[in-house]
Amino acid sequence: VKTLDEYYDALDRDEVFALVLSAARARLRFATLLIVQHDHLHGWRAMADAEFDVTAIPLLEVPRTVPLLESVIASSSPTIGKLETGDMFVDGLLEQISGHAPAVLVLPVSVRMHVLALIVGHRGGTPFTYGEVADLFPVLANADTALDRLATVRRQSAAPRGRTQVDTADYEVEISFEQDHAARRAATVSHRE
Repeated sequence: VKTLDEYYDALDRDEVFALVLSAARARLRFATLLIVQHDHLHGWRAMADAEFDVTAIPLLEVPRTVPLLESVIASSSPTIGKLETGDMFVDGLLEQISGHAPAVLVLPVSVRMHVLALIVGHRGGTPFTYGEVADLFPVLANADTALDRLATVRRQSAAPRGRTQVDTADYEVEISFEQDHAARRAATVSHRE
């Protein structure tokens, strides 16, 4: 399990996601990260034993109708359960994640209780308990801290800045206003030539 420093040193969201996914994979035979969207969960990446095919995960889009996944999104709490809906189409999509595993672990990757992604993993046909994967729970707290830090840095860099005074005594400043997009594009092209 990675230390808080490794999460804190992450430069972007994808790096934090990769750290969490790697930690889950260290405890499970299959782990994937699904990004939470408004109406679906989008497959981001997966790591697994060679017997599992993970090539289609980045193309996977699961509708937000899976009770187990929705309960984790609503509560921002990890759970172990069966990944099924009773809908043949959706269950067919879920087989890309769970195969025929009797149970999956679902971990929320959150910022201040707002779930951004889910880690879904399993040990194939081998059942497991919370105690066997409990060391993954601090990983979620580390990810939350790192993602919150990244969001704060992004907000601060986007904050409006005060006016700065520039001494223009030694150079000329030319200001031009183009009336439309086509004129602006033409001016940019002629400037580059």
